[in-house]
Amino acid sequence: MLLFTLLSVGCLSKHDVPAPDSPDAGARVIFRLHASPVATQSAVMSGKLTKPSQESQVGDASLYFFSETIPGDLRHVYADSESNIQVTLPKGRYELFTLANIGEDPGDMTRDQVEKYICTLGSGDDPIDGGLIPMSARQTVTIGGDAEIPILLRRTVARVDLTVTVDPSCPENLTVHTVSLRNVAGSIAMFGDNRPPADEMISPYSTVGVTDNRIQRTYYIPENLCGENPAITDQQYRNVANAPAGATYIHIYATFCGMNISYFVFLGDNTTTDFNLRRNRHYTVNVNILGVNNDDMRVSMTTLMLTQGPDAAYDLSKPATITLMPVCTNDPEAPLWFSYALNKGTGFITLDGMPISANEKRRVYSDTELACRYIQDDAGEVEILFTLTDAYGNCVTNDASTTYRDANPVSVLTMTSKVGMVATVAFTINESGYSGRFTVSYRSVSGSGEVTIDGSKIVSGGSKTTAANTAPLGVKCPVNITPSGDFSGDFTVSDMKGNSRSFRIYVSKTLSTIDVTEI
Repeated sequence: MLLFTLLSVGCLSKHDVPAPDSPDAGARVIFRLHASPVATQSAVMSGKLTKPSQESQVGDASLYFFSETIPGDLRHVYADSESNIQVTLPKGRYELFTLANIGEDPGDMTRDQVEKYICTLGSGDDPIDGGLIPMSARQTVTIGGDAEIPILLRRTVARVDLTVTVDPSCPENLTVHTVSLRNVAGSIAMFGDNRPPADEMISPYSTVGVTDNRIQRTYYIPENLCGENPAITDQQYRNVANAPAGATYIHIYATFCGMNISYFVFLGDNTTTDFNLRRNRHYTVNVNILGVNNDDMRVSMTTLMLTQGPDAAYDLSKPATITLMPVCTNDPEAPLWFSYALNKGTGFITLDGMPISANEKRRVYSDTELACRYIQDDAGEVEILFTLTDAYGNCVTNDASTTYRDANPVSVLTMTSKVGMVATVAFTINESGYSGRFTVSYRSVSGSGEVTIDGSKIVSGGSKTTAANTAPLGVKCPVNITPSGDFSGDFTVSDMKGNSRSFRIYVSKTLSTIDVTEI
């Protein structure tokens, strides 16, 4: 136990101190301030001051004496440096409230104001960092003569010693990036149980980077008595969905195979039901990451899946359809934001029928399909980078690409027929303003059979050149197929300028089915 005293004596308010030689002179009392020892809690699950030595340091103190002998009598002393606090008080019984390390003199207060006094933390990333721990004490003292009276101060924060390691059995591409605290109380009730509203929590709090998949860290965290959940029987269910609102937890951010991984470690007096982070206690939390187990409810994976990509090419002003699916496991209500960047292209996107600008963030939900349509009026390549940002500001991406071309000038009409065991697909090919020849190429997809193009036998990979185009009638090119079984083949019609159309022809063995589909 360390002993700390305060140097200077502040002013007594409300009442003057009697002169020392007066028969009514009070007793001279020296108050010595001690920081109490901490209770220890340990949690093994499969801070931050400038120095831990500052845990017991007292930099300033305000003492409030409320007389039980003289109703309404208040005496207030403030001291802002180390030494004894010497006060002369009339003899009697007092309720003594002590505030330490508030950083300023709170001034005169009524008893009710003192009992309800709240210390508000700073709004920075780590509001206690570099300062001293707020402490308090409440006790009854009886002054019968000159004396030395100890004041046992209790810290209003908990100390949390955190160690995070990645087990050697984990995949090599699992990487831990940051560790931070979430839902840290932004204020402290100095003399009462600290239960701040969930919307007054600080998140994130003290985010730190991780190197080599290991970190050791000490935090000093304000008390947060948010309650229990007796329904939790195993620590793997100690997750976001089952924790009381505003419960303080450690968020470990990692990545694995392009996915964002979040590990949630909630603090409390045990590893199952209790979520109360109590003042003046020392918690030891050892987190050993064993891998990516989606069955463990404390592990959440976030990804953005491309469930339907665009075609390879589109005519100008034709919409490209792209479908994506955001997924956030074990935390489905977590807020997610969708955005995109157009790395190549000049078009625009609609999301679920509504226009969305590049880099604009729009709220989306896990397991809810996103229907995107892209339209462009200029020929050229298109590259789109889609981004999903999670509640912690971490991102996952997916991309899609296509090409926009001038409207295809090649026109192809098809007509099917059969004679005996020969299936015929008659192509009529035309192109406005074009008087050159066309090439019809063939590639086998499945099955086998004899193929002729305009009377010439063609094997897979071969082609036949047609006669010159004659507008407005075009060129006729019959394709005959004699299947040995079910037959499927791709036929591409190309002009001499690089324009083309492709078709897949399916013929059943008995010729009962002859299908032609443009691809």
